[in-house]
Amino acid sequence: MTLSEEELEALERSVNEIDALSAIYGESSESGETDQDELDSCFSILSKQEMDVARSILRGEKAEVPTLEVEISTGVQMDDGTSEKIILKCCIPPGYPDHPVIPTASSKGMSWSIRDELSSQLAEIAESMVGSESIMGLVAELNEMCPPVLQRMQLNNESSSKSQETTTTSHGDGSYSRLWIWVHHITNNDRRKSIMAEAQGLKLGGVLKHGYPGIILIEGRSNACDDFATWVKGSKSLPGGFGRNLGHHVRGQVQLEAEEEQQLCFASDFQEMEDMAVLGQLCKEKGLEDEFREFAMRHKG
Repeated sequence: MTLSEEELEALERSVNEIDALSAIYGESSESGETDQDELDSCFSILSKQEMDVARSILRGEKAEVPTLEVEISTGVQMDDGTSEKIILKCCIPPGYPDHPVIPTASSKGMSWSIRDELSSQLAEIAESMVGSESIMGLVAELNEMCPPVLQRMQLNNESSSKSQETTTTSHGDGSYSRLWIWVHHITNNDRRKSIMAEAQGLKLGGVLKHGYPGIILIEGRSNACDDFATWVKGSKSLPGGFGRNLGHHVRGQVQLEAEEEQQLCFASDFQEMEDMAVLGQLCKEKGLEDEFREFAMRHKG
């Protein structure tokens, strides 16, 4: 594959920027460890094999320009003087910087909705910086954006804790639900990871059945189930997101007027599987065979 001068120049600029970032922030070792403090800035190349391919192309070898991925972790200063570790991942597509990087922001304990919000804002900034090297600029923007967002997240967590202590929801005190979501397929690895993380973060039990079809069975406090459904519907802008069609895929919601978690089938255990037969057997063992036939197999007995 012969590349044009413009394509070679773009690739060279990408590689040079990555080398500069490594020199500025300090690249982590193969084990991911550095001699730096946990909150110090640190840089990692997540696509080392692809980086080797990129360098070989610049040496004259013929190959397809790869997508590169890097990660920068940095300590963000909060208004109260404390620091929080923030991670910025950037996917660098072929043609960058004439095409924008795809940024993803995260932090320990950060909900997926907050991650999506930050990442969406960064993506808009990346679009505005097309034509120039943008990753260091995105790090600076993230440092500016994070303190108020993290503070809001802390306030929300405190408010949520108080709300749980005096539970007053539209479902009533101690109400639990089981929600079945059916989609054509769930095969994207990032989507699967995000579904697992969101369910576990909301302390929901259940099953993610990936592959064809895709089935999500969640069980727990009704307000947490509602939050999960809202999150899934709100992920339409993400790669592999369900989008507005979620409403057409919710096969059933079962209200469990239970006041004790011991009446739940899955408690806080959330597991993943691919085999529909295994899911069917599990539901049979837990007394959910009728629901499985109606909501997963899409017909009643």
